[in-house]
Amino acid sequence: AEAPFSVRASPGPRCPSHLGGEMSGSHGLAEIPLPEELLSSFCRRGRRKLREIQAACGVELRLDRARGALLATGPASGVEALRRHLAGLVGHRRDVSLAAWAELMRTRTFEEGEDATMLRMQEECGCRIHIERSAPEVVIFGEGHGVLVAEGLLADFERRGAETSVPA
Repeated sequence: AEAPFSVRASPGPRCPSHLGGEMSGSHGLAEIPLPEELLSSFCRRGRRKLREIQAACGVELRLDRARGALLATGPASGVEALRRHLAGLVGHRRDVSLAAWAELMRTRTFEEGEDATMLRMQEECGCRIHIERSAPEVVIFGEGHGVLVAEGLLADFERRGAETSVPA
């Protein structure tokens, strides 16, 4: 199985001709396989969302629904920016204890002070952490190392909560 958002070099003749040919110099064609969640999102939202991503990353995009991939044409730095952008769109779900979930919900809007737990965690890991309202779980939006840091911060937060008992 391929890692999410791995970049495959141009598959050659099967690529649309208007996207260019093989990799050449600092510009080229890359095929980025999409997870089903993102593919269906792009199919629903259509061209507007792809135009926003193109503008943000500096690459031209074409959605190949049949192959479940984005075809990107542009500089290598733009393709890397696209990969990072896509990683930020897919969340990593994590269950949390009911006590930790309640405390995260309570402190989610705090912007300063000792109780600004969510803000502090997000700044430290570089990811966005979304608290699900209907279940004791969080969704971490980010990539690689940042997600691992967020996982560790959440585990520490849960441990600290379990060690702290409220007098009856």
